[in-house]
Amino acid sequence: MNKTAVLFGATGLVGSHLLNQLLEDPLYSKVISIARRDTGIHNTKLENITGDLSNREFLKAHIRGDVIFCCLGTTIRKAGSQEAFSLVDLHLPVLIAEIGEGNSIPVIVIVSSLGASTGSSNFYLKTKGQMEKQVFGFNYKKIIILRPFMLMGKRDDFRFGEALGKPFLQFASLFMFGAWKKFKAIKASTVAKAMRILTEEGNGKIIIESNEIETQVKLNEAGKFS
Repeated sequence: MNKTAVLFGATGLVGSHLLNQLLEDPLYSKVISIARRDTGIHNTKLENITGDLSNREFLKAHIRGDVIFCCLGTTIRKAGSQEAFSLVDLHLPVLIAEIGEGNSIPVIVIVSSLGASTGSSNFYLKTKGQMEKQVFGFNYKKIIILRPFMLMGKRDDFRFGEALGKPFLQFASLFMFGAWKKFKAIKASTVAKAMRILTEEGNGKIIIESNEIETQVKLNEAGKFS
């Protein structure tokens, strides 16, 4: 097939894995990375587009393809304020989804967070919940939102909370079953693979919780994708 993927967040933890996977995926003949900075990767399938992501006309001109993959995400500490955090984790994904709908892109896949809810007392999770609610209001053939828990993988930026929590969670994950499975740490590469495979079949609005992400990948690898 000759699909075109439009990728946001290609320099981040999940996005970098997804970019490499998309470049190797025969379903995609073109990958458009739209970002503030170049990925630094050169590939005949890859088009690096850099610019102001808050500029509607810039986005409108370049969001053209078959699937939007949005891996944008930051922390309040890194962003510097709740307002700056909301720009990256709420307003930009919603703007991308709005423009993608207007440009008749049929599928959008977005990384959110476990526990996202508009009713949460936690600002981070409430913001993610608001993003999900607004994105689900758009008219796509398929909207997929993944809610991973703590991501495993090497980041370019150091996150103190993750550095403290990861060793414990890696050990605790060995004993998490049933309702606790969703609190297992998950590899960023696994999240990226789930983003790809979930676009392949069916339509509708879907939320995939953290423990279900790995399940979907295992089913796909076993040839039992559903």
